[in-house]
Amino acid sequence: MTADDVLLVHAGSGSVGQAAVQFAVAWGATVIATASPARHDQLRELGAIPVAYGDGLLDRVRAAAPSPLTVVLDCAGTDEAIETSLALVADRDRIATIVRGPDAADFGIRAFSGGSPSRSRRRSWSGAPRRCRRPWTSWPRATSPSSSARSCPSPSGTGP
Repeated sequence: MTADDVLLVHAGSGSVGQAAVQFAVAWGATVIATASPARHDQLRELGAIPVAYGDGLLDRVRAAAPSPLTVVLDCAGTDEAIETSLALVADRDRIATIVRGPDAADFGIRAFSGGSPSRSRRRSWSGAPRRCRRPWTSWPRATSPSSSARSCPSPSGTGP
């Protein structure tokens, strides 16, 4: 993941999705994340561009993306998420799922569970800017964001 990447996180408001959004934002990537409209403010607070899932997802993601997508992390596992991912990112090595492991090979994409066994694919905690090296925020569904979620400046550099 680099600052040149545009990442799509399916199910961005879930625990894994929230962590992925925060890491990618800390590394300088542009992040688009799918969620229900009720979770869009939460995703904005984390630095992502929120997009509602459901019919028309492909068109909404294309409209929201400032440039072509380069990476996808599927935390939803729906057919819609997989189909949208395959339509938007040509390099199948840059599409991963944490949900559809058993059929990932059929799609030609990666499946992750419990981390990557390859040291070359791991990112260390030191990859994040110093100001963002803090415990990551994962909001329970029934609560609002805490002030600690806003301690890292937004990707624009203007702060929360």
